[in-house]
Amino acid sequence: MATLKVQVVKRSATANRAVKLVLGLWGVVILVFHIRSAILSRLTFVEGYRAFTRPWFTTRSSCASLVVNYPRSRHLKMVNCHESPDGNLLAIDETALATLTFAPCPGLRIPPAIQKFHNLMVFHVYNSTITDWSGDSNSISAAAHPRLFVTAVAMTHFPSRFPVGLLQPLPASLLSIQFCGTDFTSLPDDLPSCWHPMAVVAFEYGALTKIPASLLSLQVFTLSLKGNRIETIPQLREMPPDVDVPELSLTENPLRELPDTLGTPTTPIDRLDLQGTNLTALPPWT
Repeated sequence: MATLKVQVVKRSATANRAVKLVLGLWGVVILVFHIRSAILSRLTFVEGYRAFTRPWFTTRSSCASLVVNYPRSRHLKMVNCHESPDGNLLAIDETALATLTFAPCPGLRIPPAIQKFHNLMVFHVYNSTITDWSGDSNSISAAAHPRLFVTAVAMTHFPSRFPVGLLQPLPASLLSIQFCGTDFTSLPDDLPSCWHPMAVVAFEYGALTKIPASLLSLQVFTLSLKGNRIETIPQLREMPPDVDVPELSLTENPLRELPDTLGTPTTPIDRLDLQGTNLTALPPWT
């Protein structure tokens, strides 16, 4: 019996040593990977990182949020804004990036490399002049961006026309498209056929003097035309029957009058925001 107890004690001690050895080796492995990722994150750091990550199993730059700021960017090796940043964006770990912002640039060509960021959730362009956002290769699309839910363009000049890159089949996850401070004087007639139902579509503080009647057919909870140059909006008379507009904002437009009637008596506008306009009287349907 004593011999059996001794054997059990020896086996238990051996098992304990084995467990400690395995745990120690596992700790060393974790430490090695951590040190390696920390070193690589410094070696591959790109200016503009806003939330860099340290994945173990990649040798590429990795961050959750990136601001590509052309005037200040040294590590991206941009000679001027007309050069494509594709090569640099391709060096970034596409699985980690969730927010991408292109900041001041007088001649921005949206690079085709944006289509490799399949986990992108927020896309911004700010204070730029977009010279090329022309189609399939550099578009925001359902196939390339299945998780995208916000696209915002602010203080940006479009010298040619509305970007074709936003007229492709959009991600079903996209909830909001917002333009603020752009110089659009007109909008495409086919936006309702290009864009799926969303929560917010906004064209604010721009140069619009009129809108296509089709815009009011967008299946959207909030349509904002705040801060443009719209004086009259006869398109309300052309609204198709049974279209429900939960919220329409015409705030801060030089709006002088509204049409006497809507398209049909069954066309409701649940909330109409008219603050800061030049209206002196309201029609009965309001």
